[in-house]
Amino acid sequence: MTGTALTSPGYPVYPNLDFASFAQTVLLWTKGGAALNGVIKSYELGFVTDKSLIKTSAYYPIAAKAPNMRDVYLKVGWLPYETDSYDDSQDDAHTALNKDVTMKNSRNTLLDFFQIQFVDGFQEMEGDPTWVEGNLYETHIFSLNPHEATPSSFEIRECNTLDDDQYET
Repeated sequence: MTGTALTSPGYPVYPNLDFASFAQTVLLWTKGGAALNGVIKSYELGFVTDKSLIKTSAYYPIAAKAPNMRDVYLKVGWLPYETDSYDDSQDDAHTALNKDVTMKNSRNTLLDFFQIQFVDGFQEMEGDPTWVEGNLYETHIFSLNPHEATPSSFEIRECNTLDDDQYET
């Protein structure tokens, strides 16, 4: 039995870059400009808007529950190098805290990354720290802080080498 070689276009060449296969995730967390050191072990991004589906004569209508309401958070599993992350979690939620967090998931930190950032956000610890395989494990939640002197902000940035474009929200 003989075969005929495929000609162009034929089967597509498997791309050498997969957007979802990142090499590293780094979390830069500061309070008042001082870095809190540790290793990020997991993360969860939550973004809930004020929209909900309601039943009317329209097929899938959208209605607002509360105008301009957003519930945005970044929950991280964290292995601290020191006690600063625990100590700095015991802050008053009604004061300006100047806490910044940037989580960058990347294959190449300059041209191929997905980044989540809270500037002047609020951070709290979820539950008590626990010991996992001889390491102290903490869970922290970062969110917007309405009590900052300058407005707290949230940003998602994506840049990829597949098309060399960068997108921000």
